[in-house]
Amino acid sequence: SSVRGIFAAHGSFEKDEILISIPHDLVYDSVPRPVKKNANKVWRDTDEDHGDCGTTYEIHDAMQTGNTPYGRYLAHQPRRYVPGYWASEVSRNLLGTILGDHLAPRFSLKDRAQRDWIRYCDGATNDELEIHAAMLVTARADGRRMVPYYDMINHRNGYWYNAQHDGSVEDHFSLSTNRRVEKGEQFYLPYNTCTICGSRNDFWGTIEMFRDYG
Repeated sequence: SSVRGIFAAHGSFEKDEILISIPHDLVYDSVPRPVKKNANKVWRDTDEDHGDCGTTYEIHDAMQTGNTPYGRYLAHQPRRYVPGYWASEVSRNLLGTILGDHLAPRFSLKDRAQRDWIRYCDGATNDELEIHAAMLVTARADGRRMVPYYDMINHRNGYWYNAQHDGSVEDHFSLSTNRRVEKGEQFYLPYNTCTICGSRNDFWGTIEMFRDYG
């Protein structure tokens, strides 16, 4: 493996072979709790509709304390690379000029740090590390779950798609291969044609990927 992806570096994988299996205890999954104490603050998950706020709080705490390898890894990831999280309004205005009045994704012109974090999550602030956590959940979460290793696997469709969700391992978040993977190949997950992507294949493409993932 490398900083640019996850590879079958030491040998080949057969179809349906488990690639990763992460215990749920290591998954930042926003399990609803009345009160959560992260970074000396009290966070409130008011209901299941705000579960991604809980994930963001957990990620923020992991990055701030540096107590886990995953938290330290996330803390060193690039900041504000999703268009809606660009720090400069000038940058979003320039994107708007390029897009004009009719081209998508117009939603990328909104300040998502304000819309999806400050105004949405109880207790949220403009602290830069909090905003970084919110952006990471937007760009890298599997639903509400932030999963070590899983978010290091790059996106690619077609023949290159070779890693899929696997629900056969209880109490773990698992991925398995969906075809034989030769030694040296990179593992890829799709953003819109995966086994749990639902109707994304019909309406979610390049524009939405740029909007949500940068």
